[in-house]
Amino acid sequence: MPTTFFSDFALIGENLDIKEKIYFQVSEEGLIKEITTQRPKNSDIVEFKDALVVPGFINAHVHIGDSFAKDKGVNLTLPEVVEPPNGLKHRLLKETRVETIIEGMRNGFKEMLSSGTTTFADFREGGPDGILILKEALKDSLIRAFILGRTTPDFNTPHEILKIAHGIGLSSSNLYNDTELEMFAIFCLEGSKIISTHVSETEEERKIAFERFKISDIERAIKILKANILIHAIHADNKDIELISQYDVPIVICPRANGYFGAGFPPISAFLKNKIVLCLGTDNVMANSPDLFREMEFLFKLFRGTNGINMLKSKDILSMVTINPAKALRLDHLTGSLAERKYADFFVLDLNSPNLVPMENIYDSLILRAKSENIIATYLKGRLAYERRYNS
Repeated sequence: MPTTFFSDFALIGENLDIKEKIYFQVSEEGLIKEITTQRPKNSDIVEFKDALVVPGFINAHVHIGDSFAKDKGVNLTLPEVVEPPNGLKHRLLKETRVETIIEGMRNGFKEMLSSGTTTFADFREGGPDGILILKEALKDSLIRAFILGRTTPDFNTPHEILKIAHGIGLSSSNLYNDTELEMFAIFCLEGSKIISTHVSETEEERKIAFERFKISDIERAIKILKANILIHAIHADNKDIELISQYDVPIVICPRANGYFGAGFPPISAFLKNKIVLCLGTDNVMANSPDLFREMEFLFKLFRGTNGINMLKSKDILSMVTINPAKALRLDHLTGSLAERKYADFFVLDLNSPNLVPMENIYDSLILRAKSENIIATYLKGRLAYERRYNS
């Protein structure tokens, strides 16, 4: 029998419109069959009074594999922590027992579900073995993983990776010559897979690109790799930004990680002026919690502090963790918004929480005041994936 959910408030559709007294009926397959203000007949009803139903968040860039190594490397530079093959993260991944890595991943899944994330895009290190470790960890969780694998020195063909992943996620285009980038592009195009790469995360990364290839790493990523998604682009210049806009390539920004590593912050204002689609990610779990509430609030205040008020709306930021990443990852026919024929991926926010009362504006409160502790439950495909336990 289909299940019907009721909430006093819900964010519905591509525009995340606020609707009141909403019922949505969910099929046994987890698809939303109907959204209505009329109470359906012949259906079990799960009611959420004084609550807001929000589409499940999509974390557009995570490294879930280093979840076991939280806060290791706090006082090290970005290259010292994450640069392959000898950065601290990569050494720890090689030295650490698989069971410990899996346990860390599962803790990461729980934290994401508890903070409203139902889908995450993972840059999976370690070739096919790394992907299989993640898939093993996922067996005990309902969370949806979008896996972007990468080659290793011992396994440098993408063919086997693309059999078990949704695409390729490169550490840097600088690590590959043009022929290798073209190979990645062909394989991904033939298999209808996503290809993504970190770009211009540091000034040194840009310098290396110009020294080796005479053009920026962003230009190589777009024109040679045919990247579908770019990560970071902190040091993109005007030429790069025009190119990104021209080719309509989304960018995932990770402002808390950028601040943590002292890498600077991307030119978000220029991205927005050039109508570049932006998504939010939390990056390495060893450096940041995968909590998108914290990411959204940080972005709002960082941008306001550097660009002034009314330049970036709360609703726009909310789109960066719902609508935009769903489109960037080609999942918008399945998730990213609450709409008929999409999966019932959502979380329920308790509007009686002291930090949310009184609420002047739902969008502003979601970005500036809501936190994971306000979430009553998280659902994927209409199935309960997380429920907050309260001590009596």
